[in-house]
Amino acid sequence: MKDQYTIKRGAPCRAPVGTRRQRSSLLTAVLASTLVLCASLATAKTWHVYPKGNPTKDIAAIQAAIDGAKPGDTIVLGARNAAGRFTPFNLGNPTLTGNETRGTILVNKSLTITGEQYNSPMSDRTVIDGGFSTFYVDTFDPASGKVGGPVNFAMLESRLAVFSFIWYKACSGARITDINVYDPVPALPDEFVPSGYAQAISFDTTHPSPGYDPDKIKGDILVRRCTVDCSNSAEGAGSDAISFVEHIAKVAVSDCRIINFSFHGIINLPAADQQDVSRGGAFDVHECEITTTRPFWITFGITGSTIAGPLSVSNNRILIDTSGFGEDFQAIGIEANGDTGGGSVKNNHVTIANAANKLPPASGFGFLVGSDLLKFSGNVLSGIANVGFLVGSDSASIVGNDLTGLTATSWAVWCYGNANVIEENAFGPESDPKTPAIYCDGNGNAFNHNDFSRTGLKGFKVSSRGISRAGCIFLKYGTSGNVVNASLSDLPQSSKPSYDPCTQIADGSFGLSPGNTLNLDFACNSEQYSQLIQMLNQYADTLAPY
Repeated sequence: MKDQYTIKRGAPCRAPVGTRRQRSSLLTAVLASTLVLCASLATAKTWHVYPKGNPTKDIAAIQAAIDGAKPGDTIVLGARNAAGRFTPFNLGNPTLTGNETRGTILVNKSLTITGEQYNSPMSDRTVIDGGFSTFYVDTFDPASGKVGGPVNFAMLESRLAVFSFIWYKACSGARITDINVYDPVPALPDEFVPSGYAQAISFDTTHPSPGYDPDKIKGDILVRRCTVDCSNSAEGAGSDAISFVEHIAKVAVSDCRIINFSFHGIINLPAADQQDVSRGGAFDVHECEITTTRPFWITFGITGSTIAGPLSVSNNRILIDTSGFGEDFQAIGIEANGDTGGGSVKNNHVTIANAANKLPPASGFGFLVGSDLLKFSGNVLSGIANVGFLVGSDSASIVGNDLTGLTATSWAVWCYGNANVIEENAFGPESDPKTPAIYCDGNGNAFNHNDFSRTGLKGFKVSSRGISRAGCIFLKYGTSGNVVNASLSDLPQSSKPSYDPCTQIADGSFGLSPGNTLNLDFACNSEQYSQLIQMLNQYADTLAPY
């Protein structure tokens, strides 16, 4: 069968060959789609709003443009006033206890709200001062039951917004790019956080009361090239930089910079009120820089929990500096908890820093692994922390991570989950030579060829109370099904030149208990082998529960 049309070089493309009725139908369809496209382009309108620096006038002007716009329109908030001079919009300074109608712009339809680039001594874009939940997005129509969207924001800078700058309660899709939020002011204090809360960019169907069902925030959400800096916010406030709570959306955050938050840098908790339910879609966070020297009593760099997934967290840099804080705090670099639909956490660099070089018990964790089937690989963990990887999941993989720059005050890895694979990770020095690098009180886990050569651990010592918890790997009494695969090159190098390799392994590496397996890969003669078995049996017989 011959082609129905041909394209000749230098000649126009011929229309498809067919019957007159076929050609007529095709032409009608093309014309109809073209007319729809042209009509859409013709009806979309751009509205320009110029700042006056007066709260009453600026609030009214922005709200009037939004109210007059139709879905699909664009609102441009100028960096300069009508005379061409750089002028920030002024939305007032509501009281800290909160007045949600003062300085709040309601967005109730699909719009793009953007500033403009303009280099001034203050900023390189449109600036908006103050406001309470400055832009409040609620596109839910109770009459029809539909949720409009998307609602997009771009090229704006917020200063001293009270409670939040952009708050979504209902929307179908969003794109937030090139937004800067500086020094959000905390509001709505309670007994838990007396100084109040500040959330720079937030998606949350539950606030204000009464809340909506989680399906009122849906679609694709992108947050990109945004900066949140809470350096001058009130001390003791609970600040989240970018948060997603109670929703069913697919979320991506990239190329963002977050500075001096106190609670969460980036958090996605689609099922906050039902931890056994998974909602939303994929959660992707990459190429973000998250740092704080102002943690509150508990601080997370990135959190993903109860999401339908998959989870992907990659190439982020996180620094939580706890210097100067007392015992009432916890610092966690990356948390994956509850169901995340599998996925990966890879190539991130997490630093838990403390100038005093000591931490209270259970206060610093590099990675909290509470999600099954996740793979952690290629991550770098440095600084000082109680635990590098806290693994409470089942069937997760902790493979090829670099912990050589971490000083662990408890254990570099604490595995209390089951059927996990912890393999080919490189460990740094322990702060206490009597503390193992890996502590396991789970079952069925595999520990394969991890590098302990830099740990400086000296091994187990038998006493009247049984075996101490020193050494490279300790398997708690009563666990079973765990397998340790190791070779001589994995072990700490002894300072004794004549230290027998069998003695080094038996007296310097593993705490065994009945029901677990140790596979050693190194060459030895029959006499050394017998000696080794005798030593290992001796240690196994002295084990006692803690």
